[in-house]
Amino acid sequence: MSNIVLDEEGRSMEHSFCFNASVSPPMWMTSKSIVFWVEGVSLGLTGVIGIIGNILTGVVLSKISLKNVFNQLILVLCAFDTLFNAFSVLEYSLKKAFGLISYSTPIYVILWPKFIYPLQNITYSASLCITMAIAIERYLAVCHPFFVHQEQSLGGNGTCISFRKRTLRYLLPALMFAVTINIPKFLEFRNFVRSDNETYIEPTEMRLDADYQFYYINWTRMTLTAFLPFVLLAFLNSRIIFEIRKAEKLSSQNLQGDSRVSTNRREAKLARILVLLVFSFLFCNLGKLLLNIYDIGSLAKIRTCTEMGLIFRSPQWVISLISVNHLLVVMNSSANLLLFSVIGTQFRATLLAILHLRPTPPRMHSKWISRVQSANDPEAKMEQSQL
Repeated sequence: MSNIVLDEEGRSMEHSFCFNASVSPPMWMTSKSIVFWVEGVSLGLTGVIGIIGNILTGVVLSKISLKNVFNQLILVLCAFDTLFNAFSVLEYSLKKAFGLISYSTPIYVILWPKFIYPLQNITYSASLCITMAIAIERYLAVCHPFFVHQEQSLGGNGTCISFRKRTLRYLLPALMFAVTINIPKFLEFRNFVRSDNETYIEPTEMRLDADYQFYYINWTRMTLTAFLPFVLLAFLNSRIIFEIRKAEKLSSQNLQGDSRVSTNRREAKLARILVLLVFSFLFCNLGKLLLNIYDIGSLAKIRTCTEMGLIFRSPQWVISLISVNHLLVVMNSSANLLLFSVIGTQFRATLLAILHLRPTPPRMHSKWISRVQSANDPEAKMEQSQL
């Protein structure tokens, strides 16, 4: 540091993108109003509303039907979205924006390195992976219905495969991946006690290692949690939309009583919910992808500043986009109730009945249930399980 020439604002004269934090305040200090209104007020309200909405979504789904793979995966997605919203409100609103808690808060400082920080990353990754699992499930149901029919009819030993087992086939790989990709997060920070008997948080040697930051934090996480999910979801969404349009054209050319047409309508209705879900995810996570691309492009500058003992100065638009990105990902985790209400007529009617804004859904619903229980009517079964 003794050979580094700094200007009056603490910036390196040789590299203007580096600065000395002890001389120049961090860039986020110049964006307090953005942090307060975006991550504090907006994110806090969105997160709380999202938690309530996800709980209501689970209640409505349990009232309609949980005896299909799609509804069960949605229920698990709502659970992880609720947890992610809770962690986000804690980290961004209460700590970063409002300062109601800090790293000096006794319980928080103990829980953060091994509980709050890694679990926030796990819940986000789980939400992402379950969204991809739902997209794959709908893709197979809409684009390869014969394969799904075979799976539902006969298992490997000639018996019917239960919907729970079929759900676990999608869910377990998603959860295992979400946990595995975030195992290093448990090892990035640790607690230590100073001579004044106060507990503090410090980064581990692994977290400070340049190769770890380059290969894991930047390339691995960007590829597995941003780039590949975007490509996969965009592909599956486009194929599903194409098949829905083709199925609608087919249904207009067939009689209403055709069982294949009824099945296509049911699968297409659930697929439309998935299409909205994926569009919401792609839009709300676009900021994360842009930030990851910017980080990759700035690696050389970041390494230069680190070698000089200085801190990399991010542009103002990056600082602002970080706050906006935090809000967008919370909005995505809060949109389930709205998305299902837009498409699902039975979902919407059941929700309004639960909120006492509309009388109990029409008697036809109970008729469908009795038909399923007494006559084992296949058409009634399909109609009952629709959202």
